[in-house]
Amino acid sequence: MQVAPLRVENLSVTYQGGEVLSCINCEALCGDYIGIVGPNGSGKTTLLRAALGLLPVASGRVLLFGQEPASFNEWGRVGYLPQRLSQMDSRFPASVEEIVTSGLLAARAYPKRVNASDRDRVAATLEELGIGSLARCMIGRLSGGQQQRVLLARALVHGPELLFLDEPITALDPVMRETFYSILEKINKERKTTILFVSHDPGAMGKYAGKLLYLDKKVMFFGTFDEFCHSGDMARHFGAGQHLICHRHG
Repeated sequence: MQVAPLRVENLSVTYQGGEVLSCINCEALCGDYIGIVGPNGSGKTTLLRAALGLLPVASGRVLLFGQEPASFNEWGRVGYLPQRLSQMDSRFPASVEEIVTSGLLAARAYPKRVNASDRDRVAATLEELGIGSLARCMIGRLSGGQQQRVLLARALVHGPELLFLDEPITALDPVMRETFYSILEKINKERKTTILFVSHDPGAMGKYAGKLLYLDKKVMFFGTFDEFCHSGDMARHFGAGQHLICHRHG
């Protein structure tokens, strides 16, 4: 039996004396594409950071491929694209190629050397994301959309089986958002990469993700988009808004 890439059991997280997440239970199976949605302050980013072992948990546990983050040592199986708050300074001294290569080296023990196979993998990843021609460009001189593709390439270059994305499209225009979604959809289907995508927009996630996890400090809903649209609990929570979400993206 294949071990789930991510399993969350009765997880609670506190911050400054207040409970941010309460008794969270969910599981991401191999090849799942899960949209994590909810209002501001609902604990979406907290869940990702706790899953990666970046935050202490008050109770419960997280398992990455069957192991708790503190003892997990196969980080090459995991990719992470954190929230991006602003565009990089134009003087940032690194090329696109160097940024993406760092994604390969981060998961390696010392000495961290780059070989011909690594360079081929970086080039192939850049081509896959449509930014091969930017390899020698300084990342700080790129547009916001191009920079975000570079950072996605960095998260993908080592071939992770589990990919965490924390609101990666916030600063992108509508056309670039669709491109970004299409890239992720292809990665999920062709590579069978398990994806957890934090978003504030349940409708957009309904269009692309196979499952929705709706958080508001606790799990309000976890299931398919069709189940979301027929959920009485969600109808009571959203009112007429549920119909608008489902009609627009169903």
